[in-house]
Amino acid sequence: WDSSPLIGELYQYLREIATVPFEWDPQTCIIGNDEKMLKEMLKGVWKQTDGRSPPSPIDFQGKPTPVKAPTVERFREFLAEREHVCSYEKYKDASVLHIPTTSEGNSLLKTHFYTFWFFDDFHQDLVVKRMIRDELHYNDIIFCAATRIVDWLRATLGSYSAFHIRGPSYEDVHTDVNANAEWILRETQKYVAENSTIYIATDEPSEEFFAPLSKHYRLYFARDFSGVFDTLLPWHMEMVEQLICARADTFIGTYYSSFSGYINRLRGYY
Repeated sequence: WDSSPLIGELYQYLREIATVPFEWDPQTCIIGNDEKMLKEMLKGVWKQTDGRSPPSPIDFQGKPTPVKAPTVERFREFLAEREHVCSYEKYKDASVLHIPTTSEGNSLLKTHFYTFWFFDDFHQDLVVKRMIRDELHYNDIIFCAATRIVDWLRATLGSYSAFHIRGPSYEDVHTDVNANAEWILRETQKYVAENSTIYIATDEPSEEFFAPLSKHYRLYFARDFSGVFDTLLPWHMEMVEQLICARADTFIGTYYSSFSGYINRLRGYY
């Protein structure tokens, strides 16, 4: 379907024949196969039936809940301050579920699957995550293109770090994310040595934006590897950049970003 003029017809067909779970919102609710149990645990957490205050995501930074922990403990970490359970029972018999994307690029499920679907059985949780790791991944074209750039960076420069920096459009949505390059420099110098090489994946249109960083680091961007990227389809670039970032010695991403989130997942995978 790449570049096909029929792609719009495919989207329209899916919208017509599939069931769309419009009320699923991973920002406010969670989902799982045992809806009744989830609601009971949710009620217990928010009513503090065990004497503990409802958890905050910050409670688990640097202190992750063990994979084999009791279900309610994993649930407390998973909840992330959400107060509702999305209905799965309503859709479990649908032959096709379609998650549409708007013309603005927004999806009903613009999040990571492992932050939205809760498995009460940790064995099942691991099986699904491993299946997605092994079976749902970029194709060889993407991996080979990224490898050419990673190999050059390592062979020529020895090592490199990578940043993912979102442009001004992201700051308009997430007003608590700082997009100032001088602030980024101050906060990252403790992790990246002076004069290091940094590959930057970004949608920031202004080269001048990166001037504070260029005074301290050797910066590389996608445009510096046009010989590789020009051989690919335009929408392959971001995927290749994720793999480049994933292979860096140090990676620093953008908070809230699913792009950065997948890079971190890739770093764990490979």
